[in-house]
Parts: sequence; C-alpha cells; structure tokens
Amino acid sequence: MCGHTFAMMSDGAHDMKDYVNLAKSDPSFNAVGQIYDQSTGAMQTCVLIRQNTVLTAAHGVIHNKNPEKITVTFDIDENRASYRGISVDIDPRYLNSPHEMIDFALITLEKDVEGITPVILQDEINGTLEGREILCVTYGNKDIDPMFKVKRRAFYLPEISTYYYPTNTPDFSESVALSSLFIAPQKNFRGPEPSIFEKILGFFFGRKQLSDDDEEFLEAEIYQRLDEGYATWEKMGKPPFALALPGSSGAPVFIKHKNSWVLLGMITSFAHLASPLFEVHTDKNLADLILSTPRETLYGHFQTVFTTLYKKSLRQGKEVYTLDKTILEKSR
Repeated sequence: MCGHTFAMMSDGAHDMKDYVNLAKSDPSFNAVGQIYDQSTGAMQTCVLIRQNTVLTAAHGVIHNKNPEKITVTFDIDENRASYRGISVDIDPRYLNSPHEMIDFALITLEKDVEGITPVILQDEINGTLEGREILCVTYGNKDIDPMFKVKRRAFYLPEISTYYYPTNTPDFSESVALSSLFIAPQKNFRGPEPSIFEKILGFFFGRKQLSDDDEEFLEAEIYQRLDEGYATWEKMGKPPFALALPGSSGAPVFIKHKNSWVLLGMITSFAHLASPLFEVHTDKNLADLILSTPRETLYGHFQTVFTTLYKKSLRQGKEVYTLDKTILEKSR
C-alpha cells in the first residue's frame, strides 16, 4: 500500500477540512509521522512508539537496503521536523512467513524526536471493541487535489468486526486482525445493484459467481453490519469516516480508552467483503477503480483491514485484549 499514496475514500458526508481538523483534535495524533524512502520511492505512515523509534507496516520497508535513505517527518502547528533512519527491523515472523497479522516493522531514528510524546501503549484493554471510539490517522493524500497542502487526516472506523482470529496458529498466538466495513451515511441503506462488483470480483479477486445461498448469506451480513455501523456512527455524533486505501499503510489505529487515545493497531490493507480471509489488496489499479466509482456502489462492499498489537482472550466471559509485547521486542 505504498508508493502511490491513495489514502482513503471519504464518506461523502464531510468536507476534507473535517478530516484535517479531526487529525488536529488531540495531541496524541502529533505522534503520527510520514515515511519517505528515497531508495524505493515508497511513502507511508508511521507512529512514534519510543522517543527515537517509529512503528510502521513491514511490507512497505522490507525492500530497503539503506536505512539512511529513509526520512520520517512530523508536523506540529505547520512546523515540520524530519529525522533520518539508522536501522529497519522487520518482525522476524513476517520474514519467515509474510502475513497481514504480523506486518510490523520498527525504524530507529538518528536522534530523539523533539517536542512530541510517543503514543500510549496500554497493557490491557477490557471489553468488546464494538461500539467503541476507534479512528485512524494517515498521511496519504493523493486522493485529493495536489494543491491541498495539508497531509495528515483522521477518520473514524465506526463498524468493527473480527477479520482473522488464528486460534489454531500457535505462531500468531491469539493475536487478532480486525476490519471495518465502509458503511453508508444513511439509515437502513439499501444501495443499487452492485453489478460493477461482478467485474471487480472477477478481475481483481478471481472469484467464481457466488451460489444463491452464499449471495443470500452475504447480503444478510452486509445489511447487519451496515445497520450496526450506522447506529454506532450516529451515537458518536456522525464524525468523519472513510475506507482506507493504498497510502494508509502503517497508519496507526487509535481506540478511546479511559479518556485517552491509545494505540490499538495499524492499517495494513483493504478487502472486498466477499474475499476469502486475507485475500487483501494493495493494488494501485484497484484503488484507482474504487476512487472513480460512485460511493453508493461501494458502501457495504469494501472494508478497511488492520492488525492489532493485542492478543484476544476471554476472562470470566468477557473479552480482554492484552498487549503482545513480543511484537515490539522481537523487532528490535
């Protein structure tokens, strides 16, 4: 999801300034930076987790052979500060078996970042994530007018579902990937017949025509998730939301926890709702097609996919998300 920074498909209910203002609404978001790799031309988002270290998506920096060619830039009140990288550490598990679940990399900078506080890493988050305030902050901006100079934007992910939960995969423990369906800003939305998706599914996803039973099941899931997502969005006061596209790789996902924005995970990709698990896409051509497609035919069919830094478990019948510190330690 790098190189061509198509960041998002906006919700159609908000102006671009709403997304920019949301990214300025809390000091925690100042920890979000932009990566530029001069050796590959890759651009993506990152987040400061230690005073001299940023977390980002491994797939965007895995081909870097010279960390000093990487520049990380932060913006605060129109002031920009850039820092050179000195090392890139890919999660060893990703090197052994590239997988969206472990798409993590750490970049160590030449010196401490000044004037910015690293994000909060909570040891434990209790309770279900559904209905919670969750948002993404990204630097990608090629989906907007190039004259629009402000780059950092934020958007909510009002609908949250488990995308991948590898209970039988010891290497991943019980870490979890989540998805957020691109909902519609209308209650009880029932969009037009998505004939365009037959072409999208056939060309980009290589899927055969779904059976009548599968189509019925998928349609029921779409409507349920659309309605639940809309209810959450309405409860939040209808803030800006979006579908993440290539360019938002590495963008941090925050969750509101005890009145603070805590780092929950990181955007890795996007996927069609009918795709098999982890048939996710970082394809520029697909992003181009989505950006040129009417939103009404996109609602309820695509979802943002993000991996988390947490292991999911049950404690006394309640969900508990525990920080997987091995992700950070093994990437040193």
